[in-house]
Amino acid sequence: MARHVEAVENFLKASYTSSTLIQLNALSTQGLALCVSVTVTLYVLLGPKTDPALAGISLTYAFLLPYFLSLCSDMAMMWLALMPVLERLFEYLPSGDLPAEAPRDVPTVDAPLTVSLPVLDAIRSFVRSFVRSFVRCVSCPKRLISCE
Repeated sequence: MARHVEAVENFLKASYTSSTLIQLNALSTQGLALCVSVTVTLYVLLGPKTDPALAGISLTYAFLLPYFLSLCSDMAMMWLALMPVLERLFEYLPSGDLPAEAPRDVPTVDAPLTVSLPVLDAIRSFVRSFVRSFVRCVSCPKRLISCE
């Protein structure tokens, strides 16, 4: 039990550090995206007169590009945070230290079916009646309220 608690504590320390770095990256990239968008917007609105089409394109890109760049940065940060998991898996695979599950008791093909036929018939009739009532209600919209 103590070994398990120690392993969970080590996992939580690494998980907390990783999620903190991911959130810090998200906060900084979104702040940078906001600064870029506001700067370009103020320049287009308050700067020298520009063509309206060029102003529209520059505003569109000023809002979209920083957003998508911050998403790419967030995904790269998550990818880098998850790489140690893959590295650990590759460490375990060649050495054979990867613990295996206990063998399961699988019944043979010749084992008889244990479900009785009356249960299957009851399930089959219930499904058929449900489908019939559903189709009857859907086929006539006036009967949706008073389906029988």
